[in-house]
Amino acid sequence: TFIHDAWLLAQGLMDIGDESKTWKVIQGVWLEMLCFSAGRCRGYLHAKSLGSGLEYLSYVWLLLAHMGMETFSERIQRTMSINLLKQRRERLRNTG
Repeated sequence: TFIHDAWLLAQGLMDIGDESKTWKVIQGVWLEMLCFSAGRCRGYLHAKSLGSGLEYLSYVWLLLAHMGMETFSERIQRTMSINLLKQRRERLRNTG
């Protein structure tokens, strides 16, 4: 259950024993979750929300894009493009 999982997580964090290390673990998890969430939407949605200035994830997405990190939607799009190119080559080989 959710409560049991939360209790296990809390126990694991308390078992670290060093408060500074515990906060570093929490910081790392939150940062990973933030970057993961920001990279799940397509860029045009983030670009639309940047105009309003209210969407924090869009700023994180912009930072990730500036750093050259590939988002989930870009990875999917790249994979689809590669598959389409392979299919076109195969069709050309079969017709030629």
